[in-house]
Amino acid sequence: SIIEQLQTLLNSWKILASRSGVAIAQDATNFKNKSSESSSCDDSVHQDLEYCQLNCPTWRTLFETLSSREIQRRTNEGARLRQRREHRAKHQPKVIKVRPTSASASREKMLNKIKPQPI
Repeated sequence: SIIEQLQTLLNSWKILASRSGVAIAQDATNFKNKSSESSSCDDSVHQDLEYCQLNCPTWRTLFETLSSREIQRRTNEGARLRQRREHRAKHQPKVIKVRPTSASASREKMLNKIKPQPI
């Protein structure tokens, strides 16, 4: 089959590269983009995909696995948001007491400015 031919071609390239001193990884799925954009979220998605490939032979098990993953993701997201809210509540400066001037005094001040002057 074509896949077997491609596997033998890949293995021959690996042998050729290893003879030249290149270290070859056994599993191609271990290669990931390690740029600054990758995060733990990408890692968990990658792990979940690997798990599904290995442990979900039927559509039903795949659906159950993805459903439980979605429930877990929502739970984790809620916990993260709650943690951020609590952190903000503890560390954000708060106005303890506001002492404005009395409303009547400020009103009188404004009215005195607009009173018509006697002629």
